[in-house]
Amino acid sequence: MRYFFAVLWNLFVSVVWISQVHACPCGCSVAGPLSFQAAGQMRVVSQLGTERPLGSYDAEGDLYQERGPDQILEWSQSLGYALNAAHSISATVPLLMNARYSGERNTSLGDPSLGWRYGIPGAIIVGDGWISSSLTLASKFPVAKSVNEMSEDPYSMDIHGNGYYELAAGVDTAWTNAVWTVTPGAGVIWRNPRWDTIAGEYIRRTPGLGTRADLSVGYNWIGSGELKAFVRRDWRGQDQLADRLIEDSGSLSHSLGVVTSLRIAEQTNMSVQLLRKGLTGLDYGATRLFSVRVSVEKTLS
Repeated sequence: MRYFFAVLWNLFVSVVWISQVHACPCGCSVAGPLSFQAAGQMRVVSQLGTERPLGSYDAEGDLYQERGPDQILEWSQSLGYALNAAHSISATVPLLMNARYSGERNTSLGDPSLGWRYGIPGAIIVGDGWISSSLTLASKFPVAKSVNEMSEDPYSMDIHGNGYYELAAGVDTAWTNAVWTVTPGAGVIWRNPRWDTIAGEYIRRTPGLGTRADLSVGYNWIGSGELKAFVRRDWRGQDQLADRLIEDSGSLSHSLGVVTSLRIAEQTNMSVQLLRKGLTGLDYGATRLFSVRVSVEKTLS
């Protein structure tokens, strides 16, 4: 209980902002660049999240027990800086804990990310609102231990990353009026090839290209907060091993979630996000996940 209140207190005294994440909710993939409004030059993120599996199913639809953690906790810290009205940069570092109901724990630094956002100048008036767009570029660096370094137990509790450098590029377009915001977005994710030892041979493995598509609809209470619903689709193509496709090695996931944000002080908002995700592996069936995130946003001039 003392740890829980200590975390909440740190959240309130930190200057924070929610960042976009391009894949799994708890830090295993690249974190997108922070979003800046017209006012404010700096934002720092302190975010607490938890992810729980709801069940895993094999290719025949039968429920089975994973050997991985029963819960993943993430505490991420980010810093964003607006270079000017169009360009901003940011960095994110996650701290991850894998936990089992038996009491087993393992904590590690996750993979850090760097991001850049370019807000395209000018807006197009449509109806009673306006359309604005931005381009994003983000990269992730493999620091945490991943399945690629584990030969005996690929679902070990000390796995906190996917083992790849990642480069993500995207575009987001928002239609906004006095109370509504509708934001469609899309992007691609590239992961670096690596050399694996298979049956005593050194073979080059090339990950499949990933894509994302998402849509959010938000209702704003001017000066008070916002309620937003969103859907997201992530797809990863099949890997190549020695220039040959690995059959059924791709994956597809769909996410559905809501975010509520309330103003709690001057230029300070508190947000809660609920997300349900279904991940389908072409060779192993499906996994359903549920995650919760709590964060506090503070804008600095």
